[in-house]
Amino acid sequence: QCCIKNGITCGMKTFFSLDCGIIYFSNIAPWEGNAFLAATKELCSTKDTQTEKPIDEWEEMVHKNANSLIDDGKFSIIELATAMNLSERQFRRKLKQKTGLRPADYMREIKLLKAKDFLKNNTYSTVAEVCFSVGFSTPKHFSKIFKERFGEKPSYYLDKRKTS
Repeated sequence: QCCIKNGITCGMKTFFSLDCGIIYFSNIAPWEGNAFLAATKELCSTKDTQTEKPIDEWEEMVHKNANSLIDDGKFSIIELATAMNLSERQFRRKLKQKTGLRPADYMREIKLLKAKDFLKNNTYSTVAEVCFSVGFSTPKHFSKIFKERFGEKPSYYLDKRKTS
């Protein structure tokens, strides 16, 4: 049995490095696993082999459908459940079981990741455009939760672009 060597919190997520070199993710969205694994390798700088929780096919399909629905402007739990050929209730249960996230938290996380991608890729010229494109209703609320999640205001990415 392994003992916890390091516990690292990044935004809303927490993960641990164990002395046997295995990473245990707690409440980490599966598609973020690789990024967190890379961050852990840098922060812990262990020489042990580190592994990550495998992403199953269902989780990948949910992520792809979620991004597609955001692009179409139809992102909701009902639409996502329909895309996955499940009832809303079945989908909610399975999503919670697979990801550890409530559907509302999952939706917010997907929207924030998509917004960050838009900001990094200079897809839109204002925070408000990004906010509305991913389905948030007010730029003020969007900016607040974006900063809580990523540690920087969304305007940071726009300012960074202007100074580059």
